Amino acid sequence: LLFLSYTIPFFVIMLNQGSKIAYLSVYIFVYCMLNFIYLLKIHRDTKIETLALFILLNCGISLSLNGAIIMRDYYGDSALFLVLLALSCAWSTDICAYFSGYFLGKHKMSPNISPKKTIEGAIGGIIGNIFMTGILFWLYKTFIAHELAMTDISFMWIVVISVIASGMGILGDLIASVIKRQHNIKDFGNIMPGHGGIVDRFDSIFFTLPTVFFMSGILIFGF
Repeated sequence: LLFLSYTIPFFVIMLNQGSKIAYLSVYIFVYCMLNFIYLLKIHRDTKIETLALFILLNCGISLSLNGAIIMRDYYGDSALFLVLLALSCAWSTDICAYFSGYFLGKHKMSPNISPKKTIEGAIGGIIGNIFMTGILFWLYKTFIAHELAMTDISFMWIVVISVIASGMGILGDLIASVIKRQHNIKDFGNIMPGHGGIVDRFDSIFFTLPTVFFMSGILIFGF
């Protein structure tokens, strides 16, 4: 309970800072110091490696999700579409990769980390994601964007961003598999039977969201 009492407020603060990026370093520093001070109390039962992993995941997840807030502040009318794009890149790649790997998979991508993932599955996931990106782009422009600034964004750049984000989502899924394998667990939680915990459903998004944020700034908005 003591641990959660400062972990949850830190998470909320990080998510609500948005573009006030200068404050984040202060919050991260204070958060790390509180964890190391708490280690003095739990050092008999908790290794420093476990605590360091927890700090890394909390900071990484918070900063990643904070990207949605920053996009709202910087990208204006296009922010909603770009957040939806990040979600679509993660989930459509995952779904298309599963079916592509199931029916066509022959070459293992990383058998020591995730034996079921194949190169064919990854390629199918990226191709399927491009198709879903096209549908999302058309739906958004037709029914939501109308005359907003979003209508001026080139579909070509959206495809480029979605392909890069799709690849990062696959890497994020592999990284999550490494963490679980090293700790001898199948899922990060058991909240959703058959699907694991919340992190299991969002591990790819933690990588696609900041990727869409950075690539949009470079290719579309010229930041």
